[in-house]
Amino acid sequence: MYRILVELSYPTDPAVLARLRAHEDVPWEERGMTVHLPGELVTDVPEESVPWLLEQGVLERVAGGGMDLLVVGTAGQLGHSGGSEGLDGGDL
Repeated sequence: MYRILVELSYPTDPAVLARLRAHEDVPWEERGMTVHLPGELVTDVPEESVPWLLEQGVLERVAGGGMDLLVVGTAGQLGHSGGSEGLDGGDL
C-alpha cells in the first residue's frame, strides 16, 4: 500500500498497461487515467513505476495491507475496516 504525496494520475486498465509496456503509442483519451490526491492510500500503482515514484518522493510505502484501520468518513463519522480492501484512503 502506498500514500500519494503529490497529485498523481496513471492508467490502471490491464489492457492499456500491456499496450504501454509494449511501447505502443496509446492516445491519452484511451488511457482511462485514474487521479489520486495527496494523502490518499492506493494499491493499484503500476508496479514497474513504483521504484521511480518512491525515489522522486511522489509516493511512500505505508503499512496496512490486512491490518485493521480506523477510518473517518466524509461526514466525520468513525468507521472500522477489517482490512484495506475497498479503501481509497481519501477519507483518512
